[in-house]
Parts: sequence; C-alpha cells; structure tokens
Amino acid sequence: MKCCNSDTVKYLSKNQNEIAYVQVVFFFQVQTPEVVQNLALVTPLQKKEGTLIEDCITGVRASHIQMTEKPNQDKVQVIPISCIIAKCVYIDISDFPDRSFVIPFPNRIEED
Repeated sequence: MKCCNSDTVKYLSKNQNEIAYVQVVFFFQVQTPEVVQNLALVTPLQKKEGTLIEDCITGVRASHIQMTEKPNQDKVQVIPISCIIAKCVYIDISDFPDRSFVIPFPNRIEED
C-alpha cells in the first residue's frame, strides 16, 4: 500500500445534489457582520465507474468501495462543512497507478 489517510470525506454536493468525495486541505471560517460561514478547502476525487471486487457466481459487488481518480492537487474547491456527511478512508495502492479507493469507516468496531 502506498498511502492511506483519514482526511477524506463524503459530502452532499449542492450543485449536483449527489454524493461526492474530497480530500480536506484545511478548514477555515469566514465572518461578516451578518453571517459566519464554516468552510473547507478541498481537493475533489472524481468517481470512476466499475468495481474491483465482484463475485463471479452471483455478480455481487463490493459497493461500499468507491473507485476514484488520483487527486489533482492543482484543482481545489470550497465547500460548506455542513455538507460533510462522513469521514472516509482513502487508499492509494501502487499496483493501480490510475485509480485510488475510498472506503467508509465500519459502522462498528468488532472485538474478539
């Protein structure tokens, strides 16, 4: 594994009204006399079609694993932090130079 981080989040895109993934560069606050805005400067992760894991008999896919393009550090955008839905794990594997993977945290921690 080349890289793994936890500064990746899933958010609701206001423009397209769909789930999107981004890597947070930093959080900041803009304050005017009328309003306070809590924002995040982010690098978008473009979704890629397809799946890495599929059962050849049933056709069931690991739908919780989202393939994305590698992040373009030159392309940034600002999003309101109120649109952030959840933290995710970003995984960059050197065997896949054209894609990365975003995976949600498990809903519980298993113990023996």
